[in-house]
Amino acid sequence: MKKRDKRGMELMINTSVVIVLAILTAVVLLVFWDIQTGRFSGYIKELMGKSNVDSVIAACNSFVSRNAAYEYCCAEKTVKYELEDGVKEEQLTCFQLSSMEFGSRMEKMECENVCE
Repeated sequence: MKKRDKRGMELMINTSVVIVLAILTAVVLLVFWDIQTGRFSGYIKELMGKSNVDSVIAACNSFVSRNAAYEYCCAEKTVKYELEDGVKEEQLTCFQLSSMEFGSRMEKMECENVCE
């Protein structure tokens, strides 16, 4: 029986641990940097699509089902949608959005005297 060199095995394990820790540190730093600058997430959002109308409509319908009148009537959301001449971005409430061309897909809620 041959004796194996334990120092060689320890060196391999130590190297593997250091490499894993270095990769994890790099990923954490990259995530924090992206949160601060938004460079990667902005690029990914552009790849995914220029319009967020579907997600805003889903949120508005959720407000109606939960009877969250203030969120539906008063809180403005950033709505991005495409027109023939490019992408338009507006700050709209769900109530305002329901009167636009997208309104047919939305559940409605009465907003009289809610935002006062």
